[in-house]
Amino acid sequence: GGLWHGANWTFVVWGGLHGVALAVNHLWSERGLRMPRFAGWLLTLLFVNACLVLFRSPSFSIAGGVLGAMGGLHGIGDVDLDTTGTVALAAGAAVALLGPTSQEAALTRLRPWGWLAVPAGLALTYLLLLSGGRLQNAFIYFQF
Repeated sequence: GGLWHGANWTFVVWGGLHGVALAVNHLWSERGLRMPRFAGWLLTLLFVNACLVLFRSPSFSIAGGVLGAMGGLHGIGDVDLDTTGTVALAAGAAVALLGPTSQEAALTRLRPWGWLAVPAGLALTYLLLLSGGRLQNAFIYFQF
């Protein structure tokens, strides 16, 4: 999985870590081991976020610096949230943690309406045409 994303060792390690995590998960499940749902969710979230640092970093030294900053090794900085920012952050966290997953919502709660297909298609086509007039970006995989 890592080499598909580019010719950099950080991608290789990122893919390797995900492969190891999948193998550990498979062995864990095969042996019938369980952990509390929240602990599994938190462990997965922390692992994926830490691995994404490798995915986005051009080098291991930069990834190490970012991971160190995420772990608080450089202090917590100056966080200045006003009331609007705090409410937005709390609302977003509540929706993400307490609401249904996007897949659950799409499969069980959203019902397609035939009469909406044409206007939605026209709107999406219009947005696609709007985005096409911007500066051309090279396809990311051609940059390696």
